[in-house]
Amino acid sequence: MEKDGRDRILAVAIRSFAERGYDATRTIAVAREAGVTQPLINHHFGSKEGLWRAAMDALFERGQPEPVDSDASAAERFLAVTEHLVRFVAARPEVT
Repeated sequence: MEKDGRDRILAVAIRSFAERGYDATRTIAVAREAGVTQPLINHHFGSKEGLWRAAMDALFERGQPEPVDSDASAAERFLAVTEHLVRFVAARPEVT
């Protein structure tokens, strides 16, 4: 149950930081929307900054591109990185 609450908090926090920005995001509002108490946010993340860092870690944890063949041309490497970026943003529109 505790992991479920943590995951809900992170999902709400990612959306809030994306829509409102860091300054306008309030941990009390995140807690309310996630259906948890604010002390649970402090328990898991320590502070608003800790919540932001955890949200960014969760958002980008699977965002690393596959290594590009070192024998690939500069154009091939550029296209591979660009394709990865487009797929990443398409899968996670809150990044933008």
